[in-house]
Amino acid sequence: MPRLSLDERRSLLVDAAFRVIGAHGVEAATTRAICAEAQMPQASFHYAFTSRMELLDAVVETALETELTALTTHVDPGVGAAVSVRENFRRAMRGYVDAVVADPAREQAMLALAAYARVTPELHRWGAEIYDRYHRLALDLLSFVETTTGVTMSTSPHQLAPLAVAITDGITSGYLSTFDAATAYRTAEMGAQILAAQALGAPGAHDSSSQQAGWPAGSSQVGPAPTTRHEKAGAR
Repeated sequence: MPRLSLDERRSLLVDAAFRVIGAHGVEAATTRAICAEAQMPQASFHYAFTSRMELLDAVVETALETELTALTTHVDPGVGAAVSVRENFRRAMRGYVDAVVADPAREQAMLALAAYARVTPELHRWGAEIYDRYHRLALDLLSFVETTTGVTMSTSPHQLAPLAVAITDGITSGYLSTFDAATAYRTAEMGAQILAAQALGAPGAHDSSSQQAGWPAGSSQVGPAPTTRHEKAGAR
């Protein structure tokens, strides 16, 4: 292998880690396995990273940077109108699905890392940090759309970010289980409509009666409240 710069060495190891984790899980992603996947002598690992955890952290950062690029690449400043907000959410969600479909191993690795952190006591905090970064990523996107369109959202980006994360999480999990791209894109389209309705204050998007309908206080109800078994029985 030709002499590599530090950045090149780190990039090769991060890419190899994605492939190993995506195919075999986090437990299998030893420094030996990652170096073998990168076709790099194991002795050279510590020239790039001080530890396996530092490498895994770089894996997470790289994935988030890729996702932010996918989400914002197709966002268009437009004319500063509400329609521009709706269109930009649609473009952003479609860009996200494009990235998932193009590199499912990367998304599988991220899910594996989050799951591994949940069942590894010393990594519990790290697992929470992964989702904190997802929320910051969503916040960056929402703030970017708000800034580029010049439209002030009726629901703040801070409140919308968890919803955006939940939607993209569902799309990712569904696609990795079925590899049904058509369904992923349809779900992304509906997710964009939900986000736009909340952001623009569409009728029913901020229903103050949500608590009376059985939703927790402070929650935003999207769509009709679920029908209880008692209500179903009464309708018969």
